[in-house]
Amino acid sequence: EVYRAKSLIIEEMLGDFPFDGETDREERITRGLENADGADALPSLAHAVCMTIERACRDLLDGPTPVYTPTKPLPGTGAGRLTAATTLAATGRKAAAEPMPSSEEEYVKVMGAHISQSEEYVFFDNMNAALTIGTFASNVSEGRVRTRLLGSSRMIEANVRHTWIAAANNVKGTSEI
Repeated sequence: EVYRAKSLIIEEMLGDFPFDGETDREERITRGLENADGADALPSLAHAVCMTIERACRDLLDGPTPVYTPTKPLPGTGAGRLTAATTLAATGRKAAAEPMPSSEEEYVKVMGAHISQSEEYVFFDNMNAALTIGTFASNVSEGRVRTRLLGSSRMIEANVRHTWIAAANNVKGTSEI
């Protein structure tokens, strides 16, 4: 049953994406299903499978989860489509894409809104800068955060239960992220 479930995810949903530069569809599927180690591994495919099933398992995971970073060498090569496919499969709807805030101040406002609305996904698409915002690093590495609610002097505190996705061409981040 586990093999069949993995097969459905890898063959039917993710099989057309060129993970780790592997252009042969059948080779990608074979390598993904056989859990190959070393030179035969497809780490990007493994991460995409995790991104697909995280929402179903999120209540079993205490604390933060990784930032998924579908990266691509050129615009239009599938990071948005990959995110749409995985989030649609997980929740029945595509995650809403939004731009990554360009400043710490702007990010704090956006994060306060996400925490207050208990979003399942935070999907920053088409980023054009490195993931270096300190508050973002804190939010993805801590299990609980406190922030000021936009438009008031009230603070809100919550467990961070989001699935984080940050797509860009050649994503770069800091060691905290």
